[in-house]
Amino acid sequence: MRDWLEAFRKMSIGQKATILLAIAVDILDYFVLGVPYLGDILDDVILFLMAKFFPRKSPIPILIGAFEMVAGLDLLPLHLIGALLLWYYTAKEHEREVAAEFSFIEAL
Repeated sequence: MRDWLEAFRKMSIGQKATILLAIAVDILDYFVLGVPYLGDILDDVILFLMAKFFPRKSPIPILIGAFEMVAGLDLLPLHLIGALLLWYYTAKEHEREVAAEFSFIEAL
């Protein structure tokens, strides 16, 4: 859990905002189901932000988030799943960087 929080701290402001916005939009999607196209517009904004702030890590969460466009799947928290995957990938990348630092230090 500590690694996840450390990875979150190391993210840029845009990356943090994208993950938190994805969670908020997923919650908001439940409340705007009665308003035509508003949820779809919010979904597209989230997919754009994921592609902008996580260019290397975003294809899988974007693919998962694209299923929000299928009728009936709005009830699943797909953007939340995508945001958690981005967070996980970032934490794993941070872990590799720390391991590489320690192996460099041990080599000295």
